[in-house]
Amino acid sequence: MTNRDLYHYIDNESHMVLKMSHDEKKRKAPRMAVDYEFFMDYRGHVYSGKSHDISQYGMGVFVDESLTLGEKVDLTLVIKDLNINFNIKGEVSYCKENPDKSEHSHRYLAGIEFTDGHEKVIPYIEKKQVSRYSPSHTISINADVEKCYKLIAEFERYPEWTTGIGKARVVERYPDGRGKMVEFEYNFYIRKFRYVLDYSYDDENNILSWVSAGGDEELLGNVGSYTFLPRGEGKTSATFQSEITISFVPSQRIINYFTTVVIRKEMKNFKRFVEKQNR
Repeated sequence: MTNRDLYHYIDNESHMVLKMSHDEKKRKAPRMAVDYEFFMDYRGHVYSGKSHDISQYGMGVFVDESLTLGEKVDLTLVIKDLNINFNIKGEVSYCKENPDKSEHSHRYLAGIEFTDGHEKVIPYIEKKQVSRYSPSHTISINADVEKCYKLIAEFERYPEWTTGIGKARVVERYPDGRGKMVEFEYNFYIRKFRYVLDYSYDDENNILSWVSAGGDEELLGNVGSYTFLPRGEGKTSATFQSEITISFVPSQRIINYFTTVVIRKEMKNFKRFVEKQNR
């Protein structure tokens, strides 16, 4: 798929048409490799097969017939492990020769962009009872400790550098004006989660820590901290660590991706954010 293939998003407030390439969208929402069974109604014919991958925006499917770009399709996605089916509408976003016929014998690999019915679908998450994981990461920042410690507490600016947090609102402050209770909206694949954190400041050691203080029922607990240590010559060692408890168990792919790739990416984003402010 090239940058010439665009999708349109209509801004309801400004009525402006924003354009984003398929590649740009794909970078923001990595696809997870899955082989779910599907049935697809395309031009009045029903095809069945296995999926190649999936994200909140769409999925890749193996087919034996070349599909026309922009053609509307009706999908039934079968999640056998959960014993449920999902009905989704979409349209063909690409169709190319199958790059790996040794694994799947189908002639083509097609991309289906979801258009309706997928908002509440998280087919690559296996729902169970409780899941706990403890992501952490340390990065070096070219700025002094005081600068890093100050900027990490500017919660309203989190959407400027994080990819997951869409909104951040301070609902309670300490007497010195710093945020105490902060409400966040986090985009977790095709779900948006709301949660509130209660922050504490250790100014002597430059540590910002938090505990859960409410939010959506799926988020049972969130305890963590940012720790900043001086490393000389205007450099700082920044460490993020947390323990998150949720009421479902993501697939291992999701866990690995979030606890490694996502956390490292967000810390790099914060590094760039701080260094830009430090110029």
